[in-house]
Amino acid sequence: GYMPLGTGLVSRLDFAGAHGFRTLPAESVMRGMSELTGVQLIVSGGYMPLAEALQSTPSAQEERKRREEEERKRCKEAERTRLVEAERNRLEEEAHEQREQQKRWLVEEERTRLEEEALEIRSVRQSRVEAREQLEEKERKRLEEEESSLQVLAAVMAKVLTEDVETGDVVAVVAAMRGQAGSERVQREACRALTTIAADKISSAQAGNAGAGEAVVVAMREHADSVGLQGLACRTLGNLAFGNADNRTRAGKAGAGEAVAAAMQQHAASADVQKQACWALANLNFNNAENKKRAGMAGACKAVVAVMRAHTGMEEVQEKACHAMYELIFGDAANKTRAVYASGIEAVLAALHAHPRSAGVQEYAFMALGELTSGTIEGNKTRAGKAGAF
Repeated sequence: GYMPLGTGLVSRLDFAGAHGFRTLPAESVMRGMSELTGVQLIVSGGYMPLAEALQSTPSAQEERKRREEEERKRCKEAERTRLVEAERNRLEEEAHEQREQQKRWLVEEERTRLEEEALEIRSVRQSRVEAREQLEEKERKRLEEEESSLQVLAAVMAKVLTEDVETGDVVAVVAAMRGQAGSERVQREACRALTTIAADKISSAQAGNAGAGEAVVVAMREHADSVGLQGLACRTLGNLAFGNADNRTRAGKAGAGEAVAAAMQQHAASADVQKQACWALANLNFNNAENKKRAGMAGACKAVVAVMRAHTGMEEVQEKACHAMYELIFGDAANKTRAVYASGIEAVLAALHAHPRSAGVQEYAFMALGELTSGTIEGNKTRAGKAGAF
């Protein structure tokens, strides 16, 4: 490896006696050669290969520095890339874990919701089953009690038919009505029994003292839609009130007049209800000012006139209606005014003309007409004249 000096390609050479020099140059000589060539010459006794010698030149050193800088930059970029990739992977893993956690939460939440929903459904079903069982048990007991009451009423009715009724029997009927207020069947059969019982004055008084009138009024309110019960109840009230002032007072205070008026208004098409209602009004209001007042305020006068208009051809209905009209207005100026405004004069005269051969209609119609036109109110007499009274 001979390398001429001064070429600028070598900046440092190590000389050894074994490589072209038998004797190493003196130190002063080597210093001078270094100054002339720009190559650092040292005596090391070693050996430097040619490639290493080439790399020690200034340009080689600059190239090496450039490459080292590039390598450093590359390593730095690679490290940055690695860190970015690692961060990206970390974020992805974190996001994935969050999604998985969210899924687990949603699954757990849905599972909990379904379990709660299933529990609620089971609870509702159980409650419905229990409620149904309770209703069935309640209905079973009601039917048993109703049957027991009907048996009592049947036994009492058997005594009624043989005219062997005792005070205890009357009390038993009223007790059955109170105990089975919701049973329309029991109330109907009880009213049937009381209607017959009240036909006897002594038994009627016993029934009144036992609270029969109040029980009948309760039955009418409880079963206002039952046409059959309303008719029987009105007849029962009429029988209880007939000839018994105490019974009239008790029934009136219990609201009998209002109940009868309500039955007439609700069942206007039923001739039986209207007939029995007029019978009840006639007896409840006989010689009882308070009952007259309460019935009049409940619309009884207007209801009676409506009955007479709706059932003009029915003699028995007209007779009882005229009777009820007379008892309502007799001695009660307010009811008389109500009846006149409802066209009571015209209704009574129509009954007179429609049933000339009926003694009952003629008697009560004349009584009602005389009361309607009595007094100093000339207008009532004029209305009667125009309606054919004369």
